[in-house]
This record gives sequence, structure tokens and C-alpha cells, in this order.
Amino acid sequence: MINETLIALLSTAVGGTHVIVDRADVAARDTDGRGSAGRALAVVRPGSVAEVAEVVRIAASQDVRLVPQGARTGLVAGGTADDSGSMLLLSLERLSQPLEIDRVNRTARVGAGVTLSQLNAAAGEHGLFF
Repeated sequence: MINETLIALLSTAVGGTHVIVDRADVAARDTDGRGSAGRALAVVRPGSVAEVAEVVRIAASQDVRLVPQGARTGLVAGGTADDSGSMLLLSLERLSQPLEIDRVNRTARVGAGVTLSQLNAAAGEHGLFF
């Protein structure tokens, strides 16, 4: 069952379009690279570090467990909810900045939501790969 207070607080924090409660849309994020599946209550997609902090504060105040989720390519179910339907997925997908390649030092500065394919594409522009 959806906690309306939680959803309202999250929508205020990150914008209503970034809180996903539709069961079909949430279910699309309930699996990882190996096919491990859970059942999340909802997905929240913060767009900044400040929004992440607010989501964490809200979840704690509502006694809701968070599962950080990246690109869902992991093979150990670390980014999936359990099957209780009570956990909130904290999607990192909007946190894709910065993505800066330092060719000279062969380093990259990336946001939490940068995927390996995005990183490799950016590195490739400098003749590098990750």
C-alpha cells in the first residue's frame, strides 16, 4: 500500500515527476543484471546531492528503508528491494554530472549516476577507456 504522506513529501523534495509509484514502472526497476527481483514501494529520482540528503531525511522520518540503485547491471542483487513492497528505490540515474575526463592524468570525475557506457564514451573521445 502506498504511503500518501511519504509520496507527498518526496514529491515536494524532488518534483512529482521524479517519484514513480505506477506499479508497472516500478516493476521495471525491480530486477538487476542477473534477474534477481524484489518489489519496491516506489522509485525516487533525486537530481542533486541536496535532494539525496532530503530523500534520506524523509525516508528516516517515515521509517522507510532505502535501496540505492545505479544502472542495475550488478549481479548480487545489491540494488534491488526485497519482496516486502515496503522499500524505496533511490535511483541515481539523474546524478550523471559531473563527467570530466583529464587525459593528461588519465583520471575521470563522475557523478554517482554515470554508467560505464557513458564513461567509456567520454573517455573514448580522448583515446582512453575505462
